[in-house]
Amino acid sequence: YLTSIWISGFAWLSLAWLIHLQHLPTASLWRKLDLAIRGVLIIGLFSLAITGTLPLFLSLKLAILATTIILGLVIRRALSPFGAAFGEMVATGPTPTTDQIIAKCLDQSRPAVICIWVLLLCAAVLGIAKPT
Repeated sequence: YLTSIWISGFAWLSLAWLIHLQHLPTASLWRKLDLAIRGVLIIGLFSLAITGTLPLFLSLKLAILATTIILGLVIRRALSPFGAAFGEMVATGPTPTTDQIIAKCLDQSRPAVICIWVLLLCAAVLGIAKPT
């Protein structure tokens, strides 16, 4: 059972790297599969977190993990115009339009990034304190 979890995790990691390195379009099968995996994980992690059968610190860590996955999707959405604007800036030089698009993307994604860092800190504290 644990072996299948590790294999699945590495397969998903490989998929995420494939998507990242090849800059696959949103409509690609691999991106849709990744999104489906994330959706299943979010639902599964929240479901496990609220069952009441796990120690409190584990339930909270699962909820934090699910929330960080959601925030990752929020970041992905906020940064979607970034790639084209950055590519245009590299090709033709900076313009007020590309600067505005890039600044807007960064401004929209920053709160989610900060939230992920705070949640990771919370998860670390929960792992050390292990409240019941």
